Amino acid sequence: MKRILKSCTALVLIAWLVLCMAAPATAAPAARAAFSAQTTVTDGNIITPPEDIKWWITQDNIMQIKRVETESELTGTISGRVRLEISQSLNMDALEGAAHGKFVLTATEGTFQGSFSGQITDLSISGTFVAHGTGAYEGQKIMGSVEVEVTPADVIMPNFQMTMNGILLNPEG
Repeated sequence: MKRILKSCTALVLIAWLVLCMAAPATAAPAARAAFSAQTTVTDGNIITPPEDIKWWITQDNIMQIKRVETESELTGTISGRVRLEISQSLNMDALEGAAHGKFVLTATEGTFQGSFSGQITDLSISGTFVAHGTGAYEGQKIMGSVEVEVTPADVIMPNFQMTMNGILLNPEG
């Protein structure tokens, strides 16, 4: 009996040593793919009723615009619709400031919900975005840069062309 016990103890010790020396398992790296999408927004795409748009100009000539919502067609890696909620702070003398907001990209397969932020310089915006997927895009993430070229048409909400470039991460590979 002592001999069987010693043999079992030795086997357990050997098994434990083998497990400790084995390389730890690692998850497969997330698959990366290029992502690019474009949309054009005009005053006709604004879905916030005009009376609900909150905007004002401070004593320092800073225009504040809060939570203007737009919806427009989206083309690119993911095609469908994009809904933007935009807020900005713009120095009217220098034409510089900041913009930020939320967005939802909707395609037939699912959606990406995220946020963006950027700096306004000479009627263009450069910044970053990140979004997480739902539906067929569950677990996926898009992130990258956002560029907005503005065409002055209206003081409150000018027309603009938005381009998003970055990567799509899929942990499933």
